[in-house]
Amino acid sequence: NLKVASAAISALGRIANASAAGVLSTLYKQSRAELHDEVVDAWMRCAEKMVAEGAGVGAARIYSDLLDPSGPERIRIAALHGLASAQGVGALPRILELVNGEDARMRLVAAECAEMITGEQATRQLAQALDKAPPANQVLLLEVLAKRRDKAAIPAVTAKVADADADVRFAALETLKCIGDGSVVE
Repeated sequence: NLKVASAAISALGRIANASAAGVLSTLYKQSRAELHDEVVDAWMRCAEKMVAEGAGVGAARIYSDLLDPSGPERIRIAALHGLASAQGVGALPRILELVNGEDARMRLVAAECAEMITGEQATRQLAQALDKAPPANQVLLLEVLAKRRDKAAIPAVTAKVADADADVRFAALETLKCIGDGSVVE
């Protein structure tokens, strides 16, 4: 019965412990099409509750599974925000992978998630990623660093002022307006 299955799936999302997450994981991979959205919803609620209760590692696994590139964009966006919330700095490798990926929309969402991860360690990882990114993505990362307003990025951003790409140079100068101090005037 579809109504009974739907109620059971919803209950698993409210229970939100490791066992419920395991069942929802199995259902995610094997559920009937008409129940798939309900399974995703319940699994997402489960992950949110796990984060709130300090079980970020378990929640991160759920969010990582929901980041499946073949999944609906709205689910991937929510999962990426959840992953950033659950893992913080630990989510940056996946976020940077998406910043440098082919999906333009997910690049922007990943940049938004990078902004919300606090701390100097995150800033340093984002600054280090500049050299590995193509010019257009460097511009995006420089915008993220500008919004973070963390002086830890000054050395990496200053180096980009001399970049071969004009857009990168301009973005670096704009970023320095936000994070720079007297040491960057020259």
